[in-house]
Amino acid sequence: MTTILDRVAISNRARTTYTRFESETPHDVFALALARKLEDTAAAGHYARLCQKHTTDQLLHAFHKSMKAQDAEPRYRRFHSCLGTVKSNGGSNGRPRLAAIRVERRAVAIVIMHADNPEWLRVRQLSSVHDRAMTSAAYFISKTMDSFPITSAAMETIPDGYGHEYHRGQLSELVVSLLRDRAVSITQLRKQEVFEAFGYPPKRSRKEVRGLIERIYPFESFSGYGGPLLKDALALGLHIQTERLFFN
Repeated sequence: MTTILDRVAISNRARTTYTRFESETPHDVFALALARKLEDTAAAGHYARLCQKHTTDQLLHAFHKSMKAQDAEPRYRRFHSCLGTVKSNGGSNGRPRLAAIRVERRAVAIVIMHADNPEWLRVRQLSSVHDRAMTSAAYFISKTMDSFPITSAAMETIPDGYGHEYHRGQLSELVVSLLRDRAVSITQLRKQEVFEAFGYPPKRSRKEVRGLIERIYPFESFSGYGGPLLKDALALGLHIQTERLFFN
């Protein structure tokens, strides 16, 4: 039987289906992730409005409750049915600090995230001489880990290639080795996965994602040499910290 709540949800979705959506707040990133997991990505705008009416805990509770159901209804419909019956359960607390790391041929950027809040942002410019670059990167990572004891990190995978990608790959392998020596768990993902986290249809370039990050986190430090890399690290960190909400 279709309830009034179901009809309202369907009506709201009809107005938002197949419309463009861009993440301009951490809640928007969460809304898009929720819509994607409910197989309702095109209605991300509707879920962003739900974030204004309900707490994150309530939305997560409804999500987990709907995913446990064994019926054949679409995920999004089960979710909306559950949303009217849930109460906050405190499920969004307790996300550990995360080091989001962006490696390039001549620089390494690190952002320390506490939940969806960036606590510390730094970029280390590296020498064009390979050995010096490796030594400088190792020192930068080690000093950061000493200052911020963390248990998890996120990095982009480096595509197979040649030339500067080979050098970047060696730097990335060095960072991974240093983190593993400290028993830090590492999440590695393709840049396209980050692009998908910030818009529907998915963003197609780093420039687009960086523009959205500027709106979410309008930091003065973005104006310097390492600004683009800091934006990339922030996008990565916010995406991973958002995904963690669904596993608490």
